[in-house]
Amino acid sequence: MMMNLFLWGLLFTLGTGIFTYTTLLTSLARTFEGLDVSLVQSAVVAIDENSTGKGVPYFDEDLLTSRIRSYFLRGLSSYFEEKDYSLVVGFGAYRLVERDGYAIRTSYPMAAVLHFRCDVIGLYTYKKERTFTIVPGERYVA
Repeated sequence: MMMNLFLWGLLFTLGTGIFTYTTLLTSLARTFEGLDVSLVQSAVVAIDENSTGKGVPYFDEDLLTSRIRSYFLRGLSSYFEEKDYSLVVGFGAYRLVERDGYAIRTSYPMAAVLHFRCDVIGLYTYKKERTFTIVPGERYVA
């Protein structure tokens, strides 16, 4: 009788742990994979250079970083605290402008890389990376 009670308790604890683990892992995957390109596209700004009338698009670094942070905060707030995961947004592919025969790097990034990392109950580290680049054509970000 006592052994049956012990086994039922052990099975209940194991089942609860597995349920918690899968819930946390699926919430991470759902939030990361659910990051829509339209959120990134909303942080693209077009500037007018040399009064040509044609805007050259680039990422607004502060705007994109704040929108991505608020997206993850909203998506993961019921499962994780903000200190439980690491979110880094890096920028690159800065445009070069030629002035007086020299190529000068501007502060207009054409690519953004999102690095995400979160530890799930000490059993698994969820690490993902996603790159967004501005491409010419009808859409801004791919």
